[in-house]
Amino acid sequence: MAGNKPGEVVLKNVVLSYAHVVDPDRGPEGTDDPKWRTRLMIDPEAPQTADMMDAIEQAIVDVAKEKWGKQWEKKLPPEDRLCFRQMDEDDEYFPGWWFVQASTRTPPLLVLPTKGPDGRWQTLDPQNRPADKDKALELFYSGARVNAVVQFWAQDNKFGRRINAFLNAVQFRAHGERLGGVATPDVDSVFSDDDVEAVEFDETDYEDPEDGGDEEEAAGASAGRSRLFGRR
Repeated sequence: MAGNKPGEVVLKNVVLSYAHVVDPDRGPEGTDDPKWRTRLMIDPEAPQTADMMDAIEQAIVDVAKEKWGKQWEKKLPPEDRLCFRQMDEDDEYFPGWWFVQASTRTPPLLVLPTKGPDGRWQTLDPQNRPADKDKALELFYSGARVNAVVQFWAQDNKFGRRINAFLNAVQFRAHGERLGGVATPDVDSVFSDDDVEAVEFDETDYEDPEDGGDEEEAAGASAGRSRLFGRR
């Protein structure tokens, strides 16, 4: 659904994937500039999807026309440089789903599904209010259903031409199955004394394992084609 600003779209009842909306992503080594980002997954069978797709496509056309004028169709970036694409039909979690990849260099507004006494939606600010951090992590995770406000924009610089989307706000809508993790096993029942050797353990020698890499890159191969202006 169209938002209040040029290029702005309100996505309703979408699923967070690769969610870095509470804590920023700093890259696989943890040294990159902080970036809050996520994929907003759109169920192709949901009743509101047709209207959302129309609003997304219109927003992309609008920002492309604003950037490139009459040449917008010729200068529209190739499908793999659009932030709006479709997953492959054989994807494990979201076969055939559409998604908007959205990001921001500043924390997005995190909105609760409740209103305060003043009639305004309540918000969380985990960056400046430490007490909000646990609540935000409880609500805004990969697999949660949310509403979101994104703003499309056209890029044309030394890094090339792209259609990107800012992540402006995310509102929690409902809990869903958590993605990207497994249940913690009951170690007392699955391990036995016979499976280990007696060793002296000095916890000062212990180091955390290195991060397994950037999950965005790991899933990049499953990102399918965009069928913009000709979707099935």
